Amino acid sequence: LFKEKLNGRLILAVFLAFSGCCLVSGLVGQETKISLIGLLYGLGSGFGYALYSIFGKLALRRGYSGSTINFYSCLLAALGAGLLFGVKAPLALMFSSSGTLAFCLLAGLVTCYLPYMLYTFGLSGTEAGKASVMASVEPVVATLVGVLVYRESLDLFSLAGIALVLFAVLLTGIQGRKKSP
Repeated sequence: LFKEKLNGRLILAVFLAFSGCCLVSGLVGQETKISLIGLLYGLGSGFGYALYSIFGKLALRRGYSGSTINFYSCLLAALGAGLLFGVKAPLALMFSSSGTLAFCLLAGLVTCYLPYMLYTFGLSGTEAGKASVMASVEPVVATLVGVLVYRESLDLFSLAGIALVLFAVLLTGIQGRKKSP
């Protein structure tokens, strides 16, 4: 779609990032049970995230700003969630106190709006394939926050997964040798 080059380095980076995410998420080395609905939600989430990269890149090429893309993405996500899960109970909880409202707004800003804004900004300067590999650092950050903030344990598989993901990210940033004329 974008005429991006698919080379051995990017294929290796995708493989390493995927393998690292499997390790860091506990799919290997732990007794993890995944329900069918959980698997479907996860696949749907990944598919939607991939589509965000594609549509975001297309919108940037058409001259839309990152703020515009992000605003409409968040608006449509909120409307979709409202249709699927209802709005009455979440809105009642959100507006139950000024503290809860402030927390909800801050959480939305820090965990949704700013990350997608930065990702969209990143799409304007890099290929979508490379951006998606770089974004695979998300489970690494979640694991490290779990260890540092919530005192979760860190096993050898998680450490190996972190290393694989970080190596994959580094691979996407390495420039190949230019052929001399």
